Amino acid sequence: MLIRIATLYPNTPGSHFDHDYYLQVHFPLAMRLLAPYGMRKVEMNRVLEGMDPAQPAPYHCMGLLYFDSVEGFRKGMAAHGAEISADVPNYTSVRGTVVICEAAGECTAESMARSN
Repeated sequence: MLIRIATLYPNTPGSHFDHDYYLQVHFPLAMRLLAPYGMRKVEMNRVLEGMDPAQPAPYHCMGLLYFDSVEGFRKGMAAHGAEISADVPNYTSVRGTVVICEAAGECTAESMARSN
């Protein structure tokens, strides 16, 4: 099972986030440096809105990095974290919040239909 490293970039007043740079420059940099440590793929999720559509979206973006293991992520960041972090000001003015996740289960409409 893949480990997901999620980074949430808050949409604070006056902040900016360059989604194109993140996808076209930062992701390839991260993939090149971290693939040898077990990173399998990256995803960019552009945040459209929160639960209240009348309010600004709480985040600009959520990036997901998929790794074979937490240990691989930690080793890759120990080796290349400084270079990856140095690129962050090129696409955003905010500090992201990083969480490490493991999928623990799922429920889909298809699986529910089969069980009825």
